[in-house]
Amino acid sequence: MNNDIPSWLLKQLPYEHSWINVGKKMHIMKKGTGKPIVMVHGNPMWGYLYKKVLDGLDDSHRYIIPDLIGFGFSEKVSINEHSLEAHSMWMAKFFSTIEEEKIGLVVHDWGGMIGIERCNESRKKN
Repeated sequence: MNNDIPSWLLKQLPYEHSWINVGKKMHIMKKGTGKPIVMVHGNPMWGYLYKKVLDGLDDSHRYIIPDLIGFGFSEKVSINEHSLEAHSMWMAKFFSTIEEEKIGLVVHDWGGMIGIERCNESRKKN
């Protein structure tokens, strides 16, 4: 389903790309295997924020970078749908897709509020 990403940009992001349904279509970028480490961007960023970080990391962990709904290659929503409550609900559904009980968590900006709250609520240990 990489046809949603322009080929010139896909060359810059040589990672696994997929989309999940969290009530809206959420784009996920992944690299590596092993213990999951989730990286949540802030506003008005998207997963590309972590490109240079990912390029410098080996494959010893599974790095999972969601584009928050409304950003990057995730489904766009109207301005009135952007709220802490809505993003928290979507992220709770995202965290439920991760099978492991323990995860690493890297957050930026309001990705911190959304990521930490929903990670803890989903009973993931970080």
